[in-house]
Amino acid sequence: MMWGWYYEEDLPSAAHGTRAKLLWPWDCLLMPLFRLRLEFPNVLQSIREPVLEAACLSFFSSRYTPSRLSWEAQDQIENLRRHILINKTAIERDYEAARPDPVYKLMLQIISPLFECLGMFYRERCLPRYPVARQFQRAIPHARLTELCTRVTEMLAGVRDYHDFVTVKPILEAISPRWDTRCVLEFRPRIQSLNWKESFRVNLDPDDSRYRLRCSGVAAYISTVLEKPEVEVRRSVQGRYDLIDMSLP
Repeated sequence: MMWGWYYEEDLPSAAHGTRAKLLWPWDCLLMPLFRLRLEFPNVLQSIREPVLEAACLSFFSSRYTPSRLSWEAQDQIENLRRHILINKTAIERDYEAARPDPVYKLMLQIISPLFECLGMFYRERCLPRYPVARQFQRAIPHARLTELCTRVTEMLAGVRDYHDFVTVKPILEAISPRWDTRCVLEFRPRIQSLNWKESFRVNLDPDDSRYRLRCSGVAAYISTVLEKPEVEVRRSVQGRYDLIDMSLP
C-alpha cells in the first residue's frame, strides 16, 4: 500500500487553479481516512499499525499541503471540529484502547487552534486573496509576524507533558519552516523562553541554502487568467497590492 500527501501543486512547475483542485487532498485523502475512523473503526483496526502510522506521519512531511489545507479547508475543518466535540466520548470508546490511534491523533491535530494558526501564516506568505498567488511566497511583514508569533507562543505555553509536545511539534515546524529564516529567528527566543524540557526539541535552525523569503512588500505569482500563464508582481500600498508594470520600455 502506498501513502502520500503530495499532489501536483507540490511540484514547482504546477499551474494553480480552482479551489476544488486545492481541496483535493482533503476530499480524496483525509476525509475518506477520517470517515473510516468515525464510522467504521473496526476496518481501521484491521490495518497493520505501521501502515496507519506512516500514512498519518507523512501528512506533515509535505512542504505545502498542511499549510494550504489549514487555510483553504477552513469550513470543512470547522465541520469536523463540531462533529468530534459533540461525539467525542463515542468516538474514543469505539476504538480498542490498547491500540495506537494515529488517525484520531491526526484529526485532533487538524482541528486544533494551533493548526488554525498555520493557515494564518500561509495567508500572510501567499496572499490567497488573489486566486493564483501561491507560486512564490513572500516574507511576512515584521509587525504581523510578531503578532502571529506571540499568539502561537501563548498557545504553546500550556505544553508541559511529552504527549502534548509530540502533538504540537509537527504543526509548529510547519508554521516556522527552516527556509523562512525571518520566522525561525523570530520564534527561536520565544520557544527558549518557554523553558521546555531538554527532550522537547524543535528544529529552529534557519536554512537558507535552498530558499529564502526576502521581500515583505512585494508579492510575485503566476497568473492563469489569460490563455498564456504570466508572472505578475504586486507591491504593497496601504493595504492594497497594486500591479507593477514589468514590461520593457
